[in-house]
Amino acid sequence: MIEIFFSPTANCQRVLLAAALMELPYRVHPVDRAAGEQKSAAFLAINPAAAVPAIIDHGASPPMVLAQSGAILLYLAEKSGRFLPEAGPQRYETLHWLMQVMTDVNAAASLGFMARQGIVPGLDDAGRGFFRERLARFLAVCEARLATSSYLADELSIADIALYPVIVSHWKAADIGAAYPTLARWAHGIQATGPVAALLPLPG
Repeated sequence: MIEIFFSPTANCQRVLLAAALMELPYRVHPVDRAAGEQKSAAFLAINPAAAVPAIIDHGASPPMVLAQSGAILLYLAEKSGRFLPEAGPQRYETLHWLMQVMTDVNAAASLGFMARQGIVPGLDDAGRGFFRERLARFLAVCEARLATSSYLADELSIADIALYPVIVSHWKAADIGAAYPTLARWAHGIQATGPVAALLPLPG
């Protein structure tokens, strides 16, 4: 059994989607960040960075304790043997797109969210515009890739699983449906895959 320490964020949602799509046994352990549960001594023993997601795989010997959603996706893919080629160029292409999502798209999306929520102190309109343009630039890279491929890599992979929650959370703010029609088509295809619609549907 894999215990997933979870809050409703894109970083946590990609881990939940991965476990479900890979048909791994899991249990969700909610972490109330507003109440500061991520800073409790019990949670800090799991992830000293005081951030979700984190997992404990009780099926491993010894149990595997892991944080960082990208690292968790890699671990789950290798554990299940799914959504990550074992070797060769296809594996590295998948890793390329996973890192593109995690390093560029996800980071820009997080900064954009903080800018919209007023979390970044002293940010003016020019600063907010910078964050919007940065996210748009990285989304355009994915849009161009998906114009020539059904998925970010050659087949459905952890790169797509990593990107999908970001698209859901920024669907309206980034006007995905109108500004990125190919990305929108891809997202509807991911939504129709396995348990995704039940766990994380696109905004209506």
